[in-house]
Amino acid sequence: MNLIFLHGPAAAGKLTTARALEARLGYPVFHNHLTVNLLTTVFPFGSEPFVRLREQIWLSVITDAARIGRSLIFTFAPESTVPFGFPHRLRDAVESQGAESARSGSRSASRPRKPGSAMPAGSKPAN
Repeated sequence: MNLIFLHGPAAAGKLTTARALEARLGYPVFHNHLTVNLLTTVFPFGSEPFVRLREQIWLSVITDAARIGRSLIFTFAPESTVPFGFPHRLRDAVESQGAESARSGSRSASRPRKPGSAMPAGSKPAN
């Protein structure tokens, strides 16, 4: 399973980059707004149920993708309502399913990358 984790501020080009990668690699895009749009139909943005369920959905979808070996592209906009440590919890959840974290050179998955940048996806597409 390859997880491409695109992160950066709003309007940085994450979705545009994700769609280009999807066309090239064939990985589906799990766009942050899919979850946000679902939850804001019921709960106000930033409310306790919204924050809790948003992370639960993100982790559940990506963990199940890792469990079945389904590679994907995830767009993420870090902002104040995302509980501290989410990227680490996501990495731990993916690794708990036997997938490995992508790490490049001396930069570990815990060090920030430029906004909108991708973590290495491996040498070949996997479904």
